[in-house]
Amino acid sequence: MNEEEKKLLKMLIKMQSDDINDAEMLAEYAEKAKSSGHTELAQRFASRAKMRASQYDEDESELREYLKKTKGENAPNSVQSQCLELMLESQQEKYRQVMTRVNAI
Repeated sequence: MNEEEKKLLKMLIKMQSDDINDAEMLAEYAEKAKSSGHTELAQRFASRAKMRASQYDEDESELREYLKKTKGENAPNSVQSQCLELMLESQQEKYRQVMTRVNAI
């Protein structure tokens, strides 16, 4: 992977991370609003959290497509690829947790 590809990959990962972090923050806002009796506002925050989470899904697809284009034959067995897969799995777990929280609102 050349330097330009690395920069683009970092941007995609950062974008994905921002989306899931924002979704998590909005889920927290929704929970706090709900517990304070502000049901309508809680629904608004929950709706926005779902939107950001859906962007995470789009980012996930884009990221995986980009990785397919830039990987060499032996890349799936490389330490770097395995670390990236672990990072993506961690992000997916965070996504599932956020969606569980939001869907409970």
